[in-house]
Amino acid sequence: EDFNWYLSESSPDWYEEEFAFAYPFSFCSYPFSFCFVRAGSRLGWRWERKFIYTPDNNFEVNWLDPLPAKGSSEYQSYIGALQNIQSDMDSYPFFRGYHQPPTEAVFKRLRRQYRPSREEMEIME
Repeated sequence: EDFNWYLSESSPDWYEEEFAFAYPFSFCSYPFSFCFVRAGSRLGWRWERKFIYTPDNNFEVNWLDPLPAKGSSEYQSYIGALQNIQSDMDSYPFFRGYHQPPTEAVFKRLRRQYRPSREEMEIME
């Protein structure tokens, strides 16, 4: 089950993006949501940008607890789930390297410089 919280419109970090440009940045919730992430026995949290019609853009995970012991069954479970998380980031890498939402100016720069992944291009067609 997903648990999501959203940045308040009264937050100084909240900004509204104009709709004057095309997918993949249109039709999304503003500006970012917060969710918990589980990978095996490990728990973390991350920001994400939820889209209505397309896959979400996720930020890097902020882990709350240490890695399970290497070689343990918990570690193997963690690695399997982590590979799924990394695969999502590889497919939709807009926020790769970011653990928290960027400022509005940085976001606009990222948007101008971003080149969609192959998966994103297929969705846009």
